[in-house]
Amino acid sequence: MLYSKRGTAEMSWGLNLMRIKGGTAFELWNSLFADDAALIALSREDLGKCLRLVDSHFKRFGMRMHVGTRATANKPAKNSKTLCLFIRGTGNPQIAGDTDPIDLGGGAEVTYCENFKYLGGTLDAKASDVTEITKRIRSASSIFGMMTKRIFGNKQISSTGKVVQFNSIVLGILLYGCETWTVTAELMRKLEVFYANCIRTMCGVTRRQQWKKRISNETLRQKLKLSSIDYIIGSRCIRWVGHVIRMDQSRLPKKLLNAWVPVVRRVGRPFKTFGQGLIDKLKTRGLVKEIQQKKWQVVAKDREVWKTVVNNTYVSRAVAGTRARVARINIQLPTTPHLLGSPRLSPISDDGE
Repeated sequence: MLYSKRGTAEMSWGLNLMRIKGGTAFELWNSLFADDAALIALSREDLGKCLRLVDSHFKRFGMRMHVGTRATANKPAKNSKTLCLFIRGTGNPQIAGDTDPIDLGGGAEVTYCENFKYLGGTLDAKASDVTEITKRIRSASSIFGMMTKRIFGNKQISSTGKVVQFNSIVLGILLYGCETWTVTAELMRKLEVFYANCIRTMCGVTRRQQWKKRISNETLRQKLKLSSIDYIIGSRCIRWVGHVIRMDQSRLPKKLLNAWVPVVRRVGRPFKTFGQGLIDKLKTRGLVKEIQQKKWQVVAKDREVWKTVVNNTYVSRAVAGTRARVARINIQLPTTPHLLGSPRLSPISDDGE
């Protein structure tokens, strides 16, 4: 059971969600996209019932759900392409039998897996982004290595051409789905290491040369006119969140963005959530006061203003008013220097008296 806040303009993730009242309850038991489907169950028994119903329903239309078979004396076991993923709650130990294949009857069964690829992203049993980001780095590293000799390491190709290929291909593979990542400090360090290695290769600088000549990573990025990987991920995440905020409240992405589960959390520091990461990104873009007042979603509803947040050029109304007042004072300085407390100066004659 999930709860979504009514009047989401005053909702802010990561800030005392359990104390918010007046929410609307809703359930999420499936995720459907084209010919892909993911079913969500709260227990192993419920999942078994759900799979049997789906299998019997498909057979009514002459379709079959891909299932595996149990091992026999003459035949080894065959895993199913329909897979189950058991996600344990924080601090809950795994009990023996939790990941045994689910029997559908007639020797058919559905097997479990440790991670599953769904709609291009990888889901793991810990409900974290560690597996997904690790695979993304591996895939991007592979394609970058294949293109190094012909493009990224070729001195006959300009830096601009290398950057265009890098942004469109390598970063496209590396940052696919990064809008919803929960990036910890350790994961960000891995991304930065890969990103720095790619930049050194495109600049034709080895790690030893960079160390010997004391060249910083920021200097190399400026040479290629590239932003930091942290800034790129933050911009993509903030841009996507703006689209979701402007959706109607009946849309599922909008509900999930402002949803929480009404359970008592365990003692100790909880894992970093997407909402906490989003708040940290918004603070670096100048929305500190809006977050404190829980009005950052009001800013997100204005598309043009939100673009300035994405591009890190956002100026709050208070700061804009201060700058305007300072500008008016600066305009008056040449004619009224006494406004700032400086003494009036009498004009100096040509003869120096």
